[in-house]
Amino acid sequence: MCLYIDESVHGSAYSKQKAFIAQTDIVVWKFLDKRYDYRDGKYHYHAPYRGTEYKLGDLNESALEKEWDKVHKGLHCFASHRKARSEKEIFGSTSSVFCGIIPKGSQVYVGICKELVSNQLIVYKSKKDLEAVHGEIQPAITKDIALAT
Repeated sequence: MCLYIDESVHGSAYSKQKAFIAQTDIVVWKFLDKRYDYRDGKYHYHAPYRGTEYKLGDLNESALEKEWDKVHKGLHCFASHRKARSEKEIFGSTSSVFCGIIPKGSQVYVGICKELVSNQLIVYKSKKDLEAVHGEIQPAITKDIALAT
């Protein structure tokens, strides 16, 4: 899955588009497939497009790879629950939407549909689990909240 970089956020000069650094934890939404592994008798959670496994409640990390106006590699998520729900329909009903945090200090790109790609992401099984660790959550990100170049 590619993220097309939002020029209104990152600027239009492809060579100069850099990831923002999250100045605070950013609340996000991620849809994942829940798969049962008969080898270990446990459920595992995977991104539906590339199959990347996510460990719930743990810090998941990835390199960011950008070429021109696209980010090809990173941890994709959404700034709104509604957008995550609508996008998951593309991948079928086996996916579920989970809440998560892009931790403070992470590198973040904003896409043209306000989706996000980061090098770090913590996904939680429920909003209650997230709030047990981070406190009450607030609505997600806008262009000028929680990001700085």
